Amino acid sequence: MATKPAPLPGAEGLWTRRLWMRCAAVSGCLAMIIWIWGNLSGNDLETRYFRLAAQIQFIHSMTCFGCATFMNLGARKARFAPGFFLIGSFLLCGSLYLAPYYRGPVQFAAGCIGSAGLLVGWIVLIAAAGSIDRGDP
Repeated sequence: MATKPAPLPGAEGLWTRRLWMRCAAVSGCLAMIIWIWGNLSGNDLETRYFRLAAQIQFIHSMTCFGCATFMNLGARKARFAPGFFLIGSFLLCGSLYLAPYYRGPVQFAAGCIGSAGLLVGWIVLIAAAGSIDRGDP
């Protein structure tokens, strides 16, 4: 009796491409709402931090959609990047959203870990780009 091959990580189960894309869309929407809200606030310090954080969050939400294009072109390793982008954005941008109100070691650590997560996401995409149109996994 032949056994079915094990599915690739991310191919089935909870963390599907559909869920990553939905998370990216929600993140992009929230970034726009926060950006608008930050621009309407009267506090210049809030506006600067909110604008920067919302732009970073929005850019990395759109990059998650780019990961789907990478996957469609054969770069299957790109499926790991959205997790790093979304979690990194949450931590880095969350620390920037809190910056006008709170500055402490937890906020600093979240910003550093979030930045590292975003960098890992980009490194994953760089590595995945090598297999585009080659058929390599």
